[in-house]
Amino acid sequence: FTMAELEAHYIEFVRTVETRTFDLSRFIPSLGHHVRRLVPGEMVVVMSETGVAKTAIQQCLARSAAPLPTLFFELELPEELMFERFVQMETNQTSATVETRYAGDCAGLWRTFCGLNHILVCAESGLTTAQLESYIIRSELKTGIKPAVVFVDYIGLISGNASRSRYEKLSASAEEMKIIAKRTRTIIVLGTQVARP
Repeated sequence: FTMAELEAHYIEFVRTVETRTFDLSRFIPSLGHHVRRLVPGEMVVVMSETGVAKTAIQQCLARSAAPLPTLFFELELPEELMFERFVQMETNQTSATVETRYAGDCAGLWRTFCGLNHILVCAESGLTTAQLESYIIRSELKTGIKPAVVFVDYIGLISGNASRSRYEKLSASAEEMKIIAKRTRTIIVLGTQVARP
C-alpha cells in the first residue's frame, strides 16, 4: 500500500473505531490506562495453570465486550455448562440456584438482563484452525453481523497434526490463529494452560 492508501484505510478505521475495537477497561477499568484498545487483527493470550478460572475469565471478557458481536469457541466444556456459567455471571446466582430456577420452568431468565445478547457460542470439540476460521466467517449467516471478538477456550484442544510434539502443535496453532485474526479482521482471545508439559 502507498501511504495515501494506508491513510484512507486509517480514516475508515477511526470513523468506525467504536464498533470494532475492544477496550479492556470494560473488563477492568484500570487496564484502560495501561493498555491500548484491541483492534481487528490482534490476538491476546490468556494464560493460566489448570483450574485457575481461565474459562471464567474469558467468559467475563466476553460479557464485557458488549455490544461488540462476540463468538466464543468452547472446546472443553459442554454447552449446557457454558450456558449455566454465563447465566450465573449475568444473574449473580449460584449454579444450584440457576439449575433449580430452570427446572421450575424459569426459561428465559438470562434475557431479562440483556448482557449476553451479543454472544454466540460454538461448543463443538476437535476443531482445526481451518474449521475455526470457517465458523468465524459463516457465523455472520446466523447473526447477520460479522463477529468483532472471537474467544477460543483453549488452544490445546485445537486439532492438529498428531505427529508433532505438543509444543510444535501449540506453536503452530498460535501462529495460525494470529493469521486468522488478521485475515478475518477480528480480535482473537486465545486461552492456554501453562501447567501442561
